[in-house]
Amino acid sequence: MKKYWETEKPTVIDTGKNIFRYFEKAGKIQISMPDWTNADGESKPGKTVAVDIAALINDDVEIRRQAADLFYHVHCLIQGEQREEPF
Repeated sequence: MKKYWETEKPTVIDTGKNIFRYFEKAGKIQISMPDWTNADGESKPGKTVAVDIAALINDDVEIRRQAADLFYHVHCLIQGEQREEPF
């Protein structure tokens, strides 16, 4: 069985310091260090972690609330907005 990153084309944001890849069908967000080139000239992704969005969508209301608050906080930081209450 192929891995989701082999079968799905992600939405990619490359900041130069990190690369974000969102795999909508798989429900995953990968965050990587910049790509690098090996001795054979092949481009390889840097060290990567994946966030399983499905793991945040479960029956535990507190986990869903905390995840939503975290992502809202990140959203506010990206938009340059101040939050009224600290995270």
